Amino acid sequence: MLVRDDLNDEALSNDLQPGAAAKRGIRDRVLALLQTRAGGLIVAVVAFLLCAPALRTGFQTDDHVHRTNAQLGFDPVAMFEISPARATSLRSLGQLAWWSSPELSVKFLRPLAAVTHFAEFQLWPNAAWAMHLTSNLLYAALVWVAWLLYRELLPLRPRWAALAALMFAIDDGHAPTIGWISGRNTLLASLFALTALLLHVHSRKYATSARVSQALSKQLRLHGASAACVALALLSAEAGVAVFAYLIAYALAFEAGSIRDRAITLAPQLVVFVCWAVIYLAGGFGAHGTSFYRDLSQPFFVLAQGILDLPTWLVSLFGLSEVGAAMVLPPAPVRVVALVVCVPLLYGLVVALPRTRANVFFAVGALLCLPPLFTTQPQDRLLISASFGAFALIASLIATAAASASRFARGTRYALIGLHLVLPVLLFVPTLGQGMPIENGARDIAAQVREHPASQVVFVNLPIELLSLYAWSIVGERSGDAAPKAMQQLYAGWSPMQVARIDANTLEVTVAQGWGERVAERVFCGLDDLPRKDSKLSFESMRTWVVDSDAAGHPVKVQFKFPDALESPARLWLSWEGTKPVPWKPPAIGQSVSLPPLNMFTSLKM
Repeated sequence: MLVRDDLNDEALSNDLQPGAAAKRGIRDRVLALLQTRAGGLIVAVVAFLLCAPALRTGFQTDDHVHRTNAQLGFDPVAMFEISPARATSLRSLGQLAWWSSPELSVKFLRPLAAVTHFAEFQLWPNAAWAMHLTSNLLYAALVWVAWLLYRELLPLRPRWAALAALMFAIDDGHAPTIGWISGRNTLLASLFALTALLLHVHSRKYATSARVSQALSKQLRLHGASAACVALALLSAEAGVAVFAYLIAYALAFEAGSIRDRAITLAPQLVVFVCWAVIYLAGGFGAHGTSFYRDLSQPFFVLAQGILDLPTWLVSLFGLSEVGAAMVLPPAPVRVVALVVCVPLLYGLVVALPRTRANVFFAVGALLCLPPLFTTQPQDRLLISASFGAFALIASLIATAAASASRFARGTRYALIGLHLVLPVLLFVPTLGQGMPIENGARDIAAQVREHPASQVVFVNLPIELLSLYAWSIVGERSGDAAPKAMQQLYAGWSPMQVARIDANTLEVTVAQGWGERVAERVFCGLDDLPRKDSKLSFESMRTWVVDSDAAGHPVKVQFKFPDALESPARLWLSWEGTKPVPWKPPAIGQSVSLPPLNMFTSLKM
């Protein structure tokens, strides 16, 4: 049976009396407007307008890869896959770095998102603005559903609901997903997840109806529709599992009876989940041999790393939504700083939050969204579903801490207002193009390759290994351009380098900090899969020999041997200088040159 939270706040009730909001400032008039029946449409329009600049962003990073694959006739359902055989081919050509894992396999179950991309690439392959428009409309719909849910779950607190919906709509942590066409899978999963929750909440209204037969019919229809939306969420992206965080939280906070009775209320959705989980596990879905994602075949490692990352996720959820940049930094200091910031932030929330059933629901739901994310590196863009619960808690604290006698609570309130109502307005539009620095770097590489046609392109150094993959796709997009047979990178990362000429055909590269020091330097290779000392590998027009590696297994000295003299006119050498690649000349035999360290934050154009 559904149990409503009947707690009321006299001060809040008085604040909501007719005419009260009109006596206050713009802030209160806006919140009063968002509490009306038109509030959902208004907040959705605000979200859409914030997203509008993305229409001019164009394609970014993975968008080029998906577009190329669609043009080559790849299976649309396999759009989010890299099979072991394909990974081997990509390594040989240089689309993946030479240090990429020989065990690399990426296979995600995202058929719904993949089909939407494939259809667009067939119907309007060059109209990136139309694809962005689709994502913008999806986000507006997501915000509208969130507004409906906040109103439904906070019936006695429409002001809190309006504030939470506004923060959800303008959150700059959502912007990277909206501005990136390939990130649509997360949007779709979040939209269907919250829609499934809304339908479930409505279905539970009929559990106590006196007109049993009519109520049962409506309840079954709503339950069925909720289960269908759960299926659509799971088929959009793995992020769809977040729906169960809120379904479980709802059963714990609002339902009565035993655990068994509460579980029965979720039976249709749980059946869908079991079917999806069987297909996922039996089909070998997941990622292997990559540092960006963690392998589910090592559950204890995934759990341990996830717990260490938990403060980082929480800081992004309740604090500053810019922790995605931590992927390019060493993890230990990032985790320590996140823990230091996280503890007082959470303490303020715990002390100041009212103990209501709604707050219990939102807190449990937001926290249960996090464990499934332990399988990847912390990223703001994956927290859309979790932020639904977080913003309700933040709205609750902002609304109640103003009258608190605690200076700490009031200080926390001001900090949250700045973080979630002021900063997002300034950061949302710039964050829509979060992938543009990498995109600009890949475009600059493509420009050099087109200007200096060659059979083989060799990058001496790159600020990030993904540039080679994206540059390949950009070069291949223009008909008439002669794509090179191979584009190999010697090193990608932030360490200073020493490049020595051993003989006519061989270079020896020494990297002070070693290959793959940071996660962003070994996206397609797990730490344990890095080539060790004396490893010898052969690729298209290049052979490598790891001369030495450090105690952690990072190669520190590697020789690269080519089939002919390094100065061959069929080979283009590029080195990264400043914010772009420039032609490079190998040193004379017996000579060496030093290359300064690169930095992803300063070596790529914004």
